[in-house]
Amino acid sequence: MDKVDLTARFLGKHQCISALRVVRDRFSHKAFFRHDGYEVMAIYEGECWEQVENKRYRLEKGDLLFVAEGEHHAMSVPRHCEIGFLDIRPDRIFSHPELLSLFLQPFQRGLSGGAHKISGRPALFKLTRELIALVQSGKADIYRTTAALIRWVGPFRNMARAASGRTQRYRDLLKPALDLIFESYAEPITAADLSKACAMSKMTFYRRFQAVYHKNPKEFLNDVRMGRVLDKLTVTDEKISRIALEAGFFNLSNFSRIFRRKYGQSPFAFRKSRQTK
Repeated sequence: MDKVDLTARFLGKHQCISALRVVRDRFSHKAFFRHDGYEVMAIYEGECWEQVENKRYRLEKGDLLFVAEGEHHAMSVPRHCEIGFLDIRPDRIFSHPELLSLFLQPFQRGLSGGAHKISGRPALFKLTRELIALVQSGKADIYRTTAALIRWVGPFRNMARAASGRTQRYRDLLKPALDLIFESYAEPITAADLSKACAMSKMTFYRRFQAVYHKNPKEFLNDVRMGRVLDKLTVTDEKISRIALEAGFFNLSNFSRIFRRKYGQSPFAFRKSRQTK
């Protein structure tokens, strides 16, 4: 059974930053969700998987995962795992425009959009853990927390190159399609549905989607669905046909073909190889 050591703590009445430490003792498979702030996960013990949009990340003890604002993400924990979560709303912390700009600079550059796994950075991991503990304690005031946040954001500054302005603009325009995918990935979704959600022609939608995600909408949707399949194949004994259907693959022969092309083996062979490790 999942155990929460402390409830999420919010600093101030505006809920500008919260922290949570969770221990999970069994397999859990969470649905996609999104939030307005930036999220950082710190893995204290064990391992887990996090799917952010169409990408899947394996996280182990000492790893951090940065999830950008507004991204769709879902977690799967195959076994015992202890995780610290930090959710930040910097626009509610830094009321002065110059301080806010200073804090957001690394995130608005290369760290904007998607997720970033950070391994082998013990100093940054320690800072993150201390910040989570500070907020969790319920004793932090806005001044101590602001100072801790400024120390914490320093190591992020040179971690990624700037994203182009056009790419970021296209990401914003494509958000309705992403919302539809992550809310309804288990249902039949067509390119026409996605382009209509964004109020674009099919050709314009396809071109912009390809420019941002470097794959077409169908490939992206299959990646999302396949990420939901992998966790259950590895940990549960559910029938493969049921797992595929629940993820949105209604044609089982097509599912097997896509799976083999992507992973080099059948779903059955994949399950067998993972469960014997």
